[in-house]
Amino acid sequence: RYGLISNIDRWVVEHAFLWLVSEADERERLALCSINLSGSSLADNEFLPFVIRQFQRSGLDASKICFEITETAAIASFAQASRFINALKELGCKFALDDFGTGLSSFGYLKHFPVDYLKIDGSFVKEMLHDPIDREMVRSINEIGHLTGKKVIAEWAENQEIITMLRGMGIDYAQGYGVSEPKRVLMSSVVNGSPASRARCRSVRNSRRRLLRSCSDSPSAGSVSAIASSVDTKSRRGSLRSRPYIDGSRGCSTMRGSFSSQALRHQSVLAWLQVPSSTMMPSSP
Repeated sequence: RYGLISNIDRWVVEHAFLWLVSEADERERLALCSINLSGSSLADNEFLPFVIRQFQRSGLDASKICFEITETAAIASFAQASRFINALKELGCKFALDDFGTGLSSFGYLKHFPVDYLKIDGSFVKEMLHDPIDREMVRSINEIGHLTGKKVIAEWAENQEIITMLRGMGIDYAQGYGVSEPKRVLMSSVVNGSPASRARCRSVRNSRRRLLRSCSDSPSAGSVSAIASSVDTKSRRGSLRSRPYIDGSRGCSTMRGSFSSQALRHQSVLAWLQVPSSTMMPSSP
């Protein structure tokens, strides 16, 4: 709407990587850091080289990163999205196809996309207890996802009854308030007040100011500050997992919306449905 989303995506990628590098203990504890990308970034020929440079500069293990793209954006930029996915999967990154089921050609495109996770759109999940059509849509997407070798995540799992039904269908993960609300992650080094951590905080603030200044000539510049300081309104859905998981996707508290100068980030978790909730995931999700 304001032409700022590609700049925001770059900011999120850069600072998510900086956070992961600076917080070694937290990084080791995390199974995965998921970052939501816009369709505009997928269509930007300069965005892939930018991401690769961030990996080179940070030295971050690419297998810790999962990029989420929406089904609609993937279909709209099919060639660029496929190139982007294949290039970063060679580095070890994982990919999730978000909001699946809302596109016009969902199943036809699915077999051509080398993603690792399939996220069922929450509009089907939230009413599945009472709507047999939504329930069968969820069941069908789950079956097709597994046939194509993908793990399946159900969004908007907002209560235990939905989670029980999802588990019975054999769905791999649930995301929603039914397991937990999003949690806040505070940079431990900021708490300790080390000079290095204070420098990182200044870097975050300065980067935010540069982003806002770069958009100051936009006709909608007056709205920039509100965008930069807001948290995704869809964050109320929450997200769940039995092992900590930083998630930049819609449907949980997002990194995209968190421009806090206090260096706070939101941590969210996904529930792994195929084991007891008290069991911790042993390795990769």
